[in-house]
Amino acid sequence: MEEYNKADILEYRRQVEVGQIQRGYRQLMDYLASLRTELIHRYPEDYVVGNLYQGYMDMSYFSFTPKDFKPKGLKLAIVFNHRAWRFEVWLVARNKNYQRKYWQDLKKRNFNIFPLCLDPQHAIIQYFLVENPNFSKKDELTDTIDKSLVLFVEEIHHSMGDLQHG
Repeated sequence: MEEYNKADILEYRRQVEVGQIQRGYRQLMDYLASLRTELIHRYPEDYVVGNLYQGYMDMSYFSFTPKDFKPKGLKLAIVFNHRAWRFEVWLVARNKNYQRKYWQDLKKRNFNIFPLCLDPQHAIIQYFLVENPNFSKKDELTDTIDKSLVLFVEEIHHSMGDLQHG
């Protein structure tokens, strides 16, 4: 467990006392929950959508997985990267062993449609959907994420159709 840093705790307390950080975080979580709900409504038959993981102000995410990925042991996560301030989609596998196998297979194939992660510890692919999102235009943001996500899924289906480790 990480040691407590008094300066970090004092800064956190100061930010909490101001109150803005809680309001901003709550608005961000509300948007992620509404994005999740909107995608469920748009794709009720084609995807399995998981619960929202709020995280520790580092990343927040929910799974959004094409139903035909499950037998292959693959899934997607829609991730909001707090530090980088962007939405990403991560291609991951059901466990670290499958993840490494898929990553190695794609590397052997010289897969270059999306950059592979340098190390598959957390994901096989981390693709940026939207950088510097404008939360004041939520409908446009949701549509942009949706379109980018659909293109990503189509490319993955096309490129990985014959890979199987599940």
